[in-house]
Formats: sequence, structure tokens, C-alpha cells
Amino acid sequence: MRSLYLAFYSVCLPLALAAAPALAGGFAHSANFLVFVPAEANTAFAQEVLDVAEQFRAEIANDWLGEELPPSVGRAVINIAFSEKAESAFTWAKDHPDRKFHNVYITASRHHDFAGVLHHEIAHVVLATRFAHPHRLPAWAEEWIASQYDDAERMAIRRNILSWYARTGTFPRLGQVVEGERIAAEDQQGYAVAASLTDLLLARADRQTLLAFARDTQTGGWDRALKTHYGIDNLDQLQQLWEADIRRPTEPMAVSTGPQSVLR
Repeated sequence: MRSLYLAFYSVCLPLALAAAPALAGGFAHSANFLVFVPAEANTAFAQEVLDVAEQFRAEIANDWLGEELPPSVGRAVINIAFSEKAESAFTWAKDHPDRKFHNVYITASRHHDFAGVLHHEIAHVVLATRFAHPHRLPAWAEEWIASQYDDAERMAIRRNILSWYARTGTFPRLGQVVEGERIAAEDQQGYAVAASLTDLLLARADRQTLLAFARDTQTGGWDRALKTHYGIDNLDQLQQLWEADIRRPTEPMAVSTGPQSVLR
């Protein structure tokens, strides 16, 4: 979720170490990640976060790229903070040659499983590594894909939203949803639409087609990209197909079965 965390730290390791004294409780690192956790935790917890992040990195790369990312390509600093307030997360992908790391910031309750949040953010890391600045995927595409890795609680909220659309017929216009530059963290409607559209398009073609479609929307627009990759004439036709799909009884949205219970 690109816009949740309020503080930025440097992405260079020496400055990251200096900028995060509250994270001195634990530290772990690998070729792909540097993990900082706060004083309430310890190095063993940091290592657990690291291990799960490595699993997610490999899983998501295999899912969407057909292979794992090479070791140390697209390294990321993962900063964990604890708070009893609302959970939040942010991934700041490197966008300048002098910046050597992606940065992931997660604020979560010490006693709440935040593996789903980490899963979502690692999706941003993987995609921003493969489609690096200045050739990033559009923000909506990254969020659509990352939403596939959200936890069961968020998935349930979105199913309820979609069910409400089907019962009431009050569907949002897709043109307004898909043309936004990002989805705000608290915008569960936006994520419900994103996840359901992703499911619809993946049912028509594979992940590589979705990635190619996303890139083509940046150069040729939505209508042209829809016609090229899915045989859908325009956004209006996509609207009709999407509404019909939401009204149709289906199996519950797939929820990732990764190591969700480790980060408690």
C-alpha cells in the first residue's frame, strides 16, 4: 500500500542504521533484505520476518515473472514499528540511481499477525524490481496484483462490498476507479474493485497478459489495451462484464496460504 506510512528514512544502509534508533531491538539481513525491528522485539523476531519475506519474494516472483529474482537484485530495507493504533504500511521503491534499496515500512500491533501486510508490500518490491523506475507498472496495476496477497480479514471485507453491489445494483463506474493514480489504504471499495477485476481478467488470460495489458494502458489507453489483450471493446463493455461477474455466484476469493502465523 503505497501511501500509508508517514515517515521516510534513507535507503542507504549507513543512513538507515542512523535514522532508525527505535529499531535497534533487532536486526537481520540477507542478500535480499535488511530487517529492523523495535526494542520490544529481538534479533530472533527480525530473523523470522526476514525468513517470511524471503519466502514471499520467491513466491510472488515465481507467480508473476515465472522465475525468482536474482539474489541481491532489488534489495529492500524492512522497517517494523509497533503501535496499538491502526495498522499501516508503505513501500517506497527506489527511483533514483543514488538510492540503493527499496524501503518497506510497516506499523502493526505487537500481538497481531501482520504477515498479510508484509505479503502485500513484498509484491510491490518484486514488481518495482522487475519493472524498475522509470518503467514502473501503473500504480493501479501494482495495487491490483498486491491485493491478491492480502489477508483473510481484508478479503472478507471486500467480499461483503461486492455482495452489497450485487444485491443493490449500486456498482461504481470503473472509469473513475481505474484512472486513479493510487488506491488509498482505507479505500476498501477500491481494493474490492481491484481484486475482482484482477480475478475477472485472470480468468480470461494468464498473468503475463495482465502485465502486458497494464503496460499498454500507459501508452495506448485503456480501450485499446482491453481490445488488444482481452478482446473487450472498451471500459463500458468491461463494466458490463464485471457487473455480470459480480452478480454470478462464485467460489470465495482465493486467499494466500503463506506462513501467516509466524509474525505474531
